[in-house]
Amino acid sequence: MRRLCRFTAGFSIGCAACVAGLRSGAYLLSAIAAALCVLALVFRKQLHLQRLMPALLGLSVALAWCGGYRAVLLRPIEAFCAREQAEISAEVLEYPTKSRYGSAVLVRVNAEPRGIRAVLYYSSDEALSPGYRVTCTAKLRAASPDNLERDEYYASRGVWMCASAKGELTVEAGTHSLRYFPVYAAERLKRICTEIFSADTAGFMQALLTGDKQNLSYALRNDLSRSGVYHVVAVSGMHVSLLAGLVMLLCAKKRVLCAALGIPLVWFFVLLTGANASSVRAGIMQTMLLISGLARRERDPWTAFSAALLALLAENPWSLRNVGLLLSFASTGGILLFSKPLYHAMVESKVYAHLEDNHPLLARGLRPGITATCCSLASSAFSLPICAVYFGVVSVSGFVTNALCLWLISLIFSAGLALTAASCIWQALGLGPGWLIGRAAQLVLGVIGAFSRLPYSAVSLDNPYAAAWTVFFFCAVWMICLQPKRLRASLTLGCIAVTFTLCMGLSALDYRSAGFTFTALDVGQGQCLIYTADGETNVIDCGGVQNESGELAARYLEGNGVFRVERLFLTHPDADHCNGAAQLMSRVQVKTLYLPMTALKEQSAMLQTIIRTARENGTQMRFVREDLEFPTERGKIRVLGPDLQESGNDGGLCVLAAHEKYDILITGDLSQNEEYRLLSQNELRGIELLVAGHHGAATSTSDALLARTGARTVILSVGADNSYGHPAAQTLARIQSAGAAIYRTDEMGTIVIRGGN
Repeated sequence: MRRLCRFTAGFSIGCAACVAGLRSGAYLLSAIAAALCVLALVFRKQLHLQRLMPALLGLSVALAWCGGYRAVLLRPIEAFCAREQAEISAEVLEYPTKSRYGSAVLVRVNAEPRGIRAVLYYSSDEALSPGYRVTCTAKLRAASPDNLERDEYYASRGVWMCASAKGELTVEAGTHSLRYFPVYAAERLKRICTEIFSADTAGFMQALLTGDKQNLSYALRNDLSRSGVYHVVAVSGMHVSLLAGLVMLLCAKKRVLCAALGIPLVWFFVLLTGANASSVRAGIMQTMLLISGLARRERDPWTAFSAALLALLAENPWSLRNVGLLLSFASTGGILLFSKPLYHAMVESKVYAHLEDNHPLLARGLRPGITATCCSLASSAFSLPICAVYFGVVSVSGFVTNALCLWLISLIFSAGLALTAASCIWQALGLGPGWLIGRAAQLVLGVIGAFSRLPYSAVSLDNPYAAAWTVFFFCAVWMICLQPKRLRASLTLGCIAVTFTLCMGLSALDYRSAGFTFTALDVGQGQCLIYTADGETNVIDCGGVQNESGELAARYLEGNGVFRVERLFLTHPDADHCNGAAQLMSRVQVKTLYLPMTALKEQSAMLQTIIRTARENGTQMRFVREDLEFPTERGKIRVLGPDLQESGNDGGLCVLAAHEKYDILITGDLSQNEEYRLLSQNELRGIELLVAGHHGAATSTSDALLARTGARTVILSVGADNSYGHPAAQTLARIQSAGAAIYRTDEMGTIVIRGGN
């Protein structure tokens, strides 16, 4: 059966070539690969190519398959979407979810010769359920595999069309169908979770049992990611394996009963959780393992692994761009290769042998943690580079957190799934046990939160020193996996710790070596500026992508050894200037928060969250109504008070930071009229660096401001392809006429300006 492994390897290479951009020559290369396969068959003994034949055959089939996939499936979809706007009729496949455009729902659009899986975006309040039929006029767009920069999310999940409804939907209620039973069951389980678990654990239990992460707060998602256990809420092979293991335990050695119950139950759970790539992979592997036991054949996990990959790629070759699929197969491959040798090396070590002789109960109690550590380490051998490329963050504490929590999370999942299933029949069954499971979940979340808040719990690879350490760490992981018995644990861990300390220490020293450092973070359509001088760090605005801007700022500061912010200035309470402030304050100690007095006129929910978070984290608050000045060792920071007669953009603060002879002016979103007021009340000459107002909007950064300040450099904090059209052509023309150099975050990413001592 290992021929299947080699065939799948060739098939995967062929699919990867097509996904990477090979198109026109696919059929020709397929023919060449087929010819090579025939030659290998004819001269297999002379050339010793027996083992290469299945791979060549797989490569040939993959190239032909991808070409046919385009011709038969994708081209008709492109032709259907060529109308751009049309009347469509579709069947709802799942429950809707919230999106930035209103609501989104997965549908199957009626089309010839076959239906098209599509995402329908709509803004009405229609309550849709699986099986409902909707009709509407929609703007259509094919999700092109040739434009993966734009459509990677859709193409990698087999969704080949996006439809945006124009006007109202016509909805026809459908009848309850058995095909949608797993979707109904998932929705029922989610409702049961909210009823039998407390509010602070219900969202976590929903994600753990069904993979639905909608009710997880950003802070909790971030904690799970930083502590290296996010995989427990992305329903994966672990969940399917636990379910299959539970069936095997209950059925003991009755192979027929085990397969008869296990296979349907595993696939029902796969469908219930959305049939993502990871769960489908696990479902196929567990099915093959259960069948092999039934047929009394030797269990070969590599054959099951290959069959799962082959099935997923045959269904959609572009699923290779799905990070969930990549991580699932990379982690599983690492576990199959290295987990057993690692485990044996640990339990056969002298330390563990001594512990087993003198404290046998403790030794047995440590085995679940050892198993979790071995699996975590083995999975990192292949998954670490994928995480680094896709997410730009590496969890340093992940191995410890997995060792402490994974065994308990497994128990919570098994007990929680059984309890919620029973509660679907009689809800009262779950009230008492639900409290107990909820307490265990709270314990897990407490440990995860504690580890995520540790300094350097995770490192961002935007920092070159952290990136260099990650390369060393990856090499160390491979050395441990390949030579688990030859390496001394204390020496290996010591080398990892010393190199980490050295890299992070050098990063902190490098950051502080400049007289001052001014950073405009690339937060998308927003603004987040960091100014460090004379040992003090100040943040001016913290907005962009909701919450992520604050996390980005926290990672940048942490990576450069900064764990305290002296002052956080929010120029005005617009989302693109302050929607990350709460996350920043929850991650980094902020001494004082400064807001314009005019912000009190706008008691928005976002502002209330910022104020509440400041109080919870011990941050002082000051509402500014007049100019303030903060002297530093070699300069000063001036806050230019707001116009109390105005509100919104024109009622905001301005910040002037000076270090020796270098001055930086930030005007927030002030309009040109307010810039004239600012110039009339302040002597603003000899400014070296100006942050353009309102992200380069035409209504800001006037000729008068540019002329008076004489700015030699202008930074534009702006999101790529934003819907506002920032920066305006008029603004760019004014800046160029003034002779200033232009730096833009949408073109250059994060911008760092350093001044000498």
